[in-house]
Amino acid sequence: MKKQLLLFVMMLLPMVAIADAVEIDGIYYNLITKTKAAEVTSSPNKYQGSIVIPETVNYNDVTYSVTNIGDCAFQYCSGLTSITIPNSVTSIGNYAFYGCSDFTSVTIPNSVTSIGERAFQDCSGLTSITIPNSVTSIEEGAFCNCSGLTSVTIPNSVTSIGDDAFNGCSGLTSVTIPNSVTSIGNYAFFGCSGLTSVTIPNSVTSIDSQAFDGCDIPTVISLIENPFAIDGKASEYFRTFSLNTFNNATLYVPSGTIGKYKATEGWKDFVFIEEGVPAGINVVKNTKNNNTTIYDLNGVRQDELKRGINIVNGKKVVVK
Repeated sequence: MKKQLLLFVMMLLPMVAIADAVEIDGIYYNLITKTKAAEVTSSPNKYQGSIVIPETVNYNDVTYSVTNIGDCAFQYCSGLTSITIPNSVTSIGNYAFYGCSDFTSVTIPNSVTSIGERAFQDCSGLTSITIPNSVTSIEEGAFCNCSGLTSVTIPNSVTSIGDDAFNGCSGLTSVTIPNSVTSIGNYAFFGCSGLTSVTIPNSVTSIDSQAFDGCDIPTVISLIENPFAIDGKASEYFRTFSLNTFNNATLYVPSGTIGKYKATEGWKDFVFIEEGVPAGINVVKNTKNNNTTIYDLNGVRQDELKRGINIVNGKKVVVK
């Protein structure tokens, strides 16, 4: 009931914002005179096609810097196909692109430090996204039900993955969570039915209820050296992984820790537990280490390992 009320209120916000908004070259802004800042807001006619947001706008001979995309700014703009966000933007608001079903492409610049709740929910046409290393948290439902999303790069700046963050992203096939993340929220990857593997770093200290439920994951790699309790098979509504994952997946754990896992609530429910990592996969535990360099086959430096062939410190590393 609380979430429904919040959604209703958020849907009303654009109608309130339009009253004070100004239109400049087809884009509507809320202008803040004191700070000379401009916030992109909703259009009464809904945005269509490809939108390019400028770094600055001029209104009545005053120049404003475009610093954020407001709450619900592009909500339900089903005709929006792509957007270019300038380096002046530091935040993307709650529900900013909610329900943009034809939205296929977005590049988030390194200037962005926060992505609001359910910012890209129901953007079923979105196939890939790179989150810049300026972002520290992925908020609740940020990419919920982005069923077309096949790949996502989570940078080493992110420390928390919120509730429902990737819930229903059935197109995702593998997820490597960087060694900066400490918490994974409720339902964070619930219903990601396409997942074939997931790697959980040693930095994680909490995994909330049903984070990976609704997924039949064949391979789970945990780099956690001192496992903490998670919700096991006994609870129908709160287990961290699905029954099929507990019963059929292989859980790979650090060498010398198998006894700990077999004695820890939840983890002990995995029927198949092995030490080490699967053949052909080398894991770099902390890509923040200045001594570790990762490149793709085109010589482009990466923040973390990606599926396929990686060049790590001059050697080939294959991630399946």
